Amino acid sequence: MTVNPRHYFEVYDVQDLLFIRTNSYINFSYIKVFIDDQELSFRRQKNEVVIPKKSLTGGTHLLNIKGKCIFHSQEHIVEEGYSFTVDKERENTQERQHDFKCGDIIVASDNKKGIPDGYMGHSALVIDDSRILESNNRVESISITPISHFYDDHQWYALFRPKNDKLGYEAVKWGLSYHKKYKEKLEKGVNRPKFSFLPSKDLKDLWTTIYCSKLIWLCYFFGANHPFKQQGLWFSPQNLNDELKNDDQFKLIYKHPKHSFKIKL
Repeated sequence: MTVNPRHYFEVYDVQDLLFIRTNSYINFSYIKVFIDDQELSFRRQKNEVVIPKKSLTGGTHLLNIKGKCIFHSQEHIVEEGYSFTVDKERENTQERQHDFKCGDIIVASDNKKGIPDGYMGHSALVIDDSRILESNNRVESISITPISHFYDDHQWYALFRPKNDKLGYEAVKWGLSYHKKYKEKLEKGVNRPKFSFLPSKDLKDLWTTIYCSKLIWLCYFFGANHPFKQQGLWFSPQNLNDELKNDDQFKLIYKHPKHSFKIKL
């Protein structure tokens, strides 16, 4: 079903997915997608973007699409809005028996995209009860996304919480400032830091490379003056998980029964 075809975009609501397609005769330099005013991270395949709906609650949601394109040799900023509905029975029923607080750290040991569980994982910093700050290999190296999107790829995770609320608050405050600076660079066409698992010469290097667990290390190191112990130049999700288990400034809130890493460090 076509939600509402417009001049620049077409949106198709197909079961649990939204398909956003750009008109093939228009060249877009970038596209941004928002649901209920929350910017999403996504993979763009040529002229199509696919957004899963399974993490959304039942009811009506607002979809906003922004983009920059070249049309008739002139640059245009375009924006279009749509609405769509998620059926009540499609709501995500895998609700956790815990809450989320500013400064919480989520560390997952399961993987998608062909990587065996227990060998890579992912991690994210909780901003509030509905959003996380994370680094991944999508369009933006550092992004703010709904916590519910974390569940799309990860079920086996542990949730750690700083015992001192101020510790978490300061880490998040610094992380949001870092994200703002990154977005300012991105608006100028500079995508730095680049997402990469390759270790940098200095873990404190802000603008060369970034990955999920390094982002959390930076937030707590610079924001809360709380350095997690590192061995070498690489600080993996497993390193983070092990440090948090032994850190008397943090407590374990939740752990999935299957959450574990298989590499012996």
